[in-house]
Amino acid sequence: ADLFTAVLEGTAYETEAIRRRAEALTGTAIERVVATGGGTRSGGWLQIKADVVGCPIDVSLVAEATLVGAAMVAGLGCGLIAELPTIPEAATVVQPVAERHAAYRRLFDEGYATLQPLVRQGRGWEP
Repeated sequence: ADLFTAVLEGTAYETEAIRRRAEALTGTAIERVVATGGGTRSGGWLQIKADVVGCPIDVSLVAEATLVGAAMVAGLGCGLIAELPTIPEAATVVQPVAERHAAYRRLFDEGYATLQPLVRQGRGWEP
């Protein structure tokens, strides 16, 4: 159970790393995350992600939103539809737990973020 939880936490940490990079690149705070796809069926994983990133996670009503979005853009591009439809509201919202977020943030800042450059260099992913 601990090993499985660690895998889920690791993926959540990478989500947080991506969120932070996107904020730095755009100069805009990302205060909500939208979750779609098969991972939305795991309430425990969504809670870990919310606790790690420290912001609400909106769970899409559309399970396969990537596929539906691609089909809508294709329909728009070939003239089958005149405009993209409105995105439906979230089915549920997973709120972070402040105490767990504080613990995860400390572990991210002092552990994960400091080790990532070394791991990426060792793999040849970064100079």
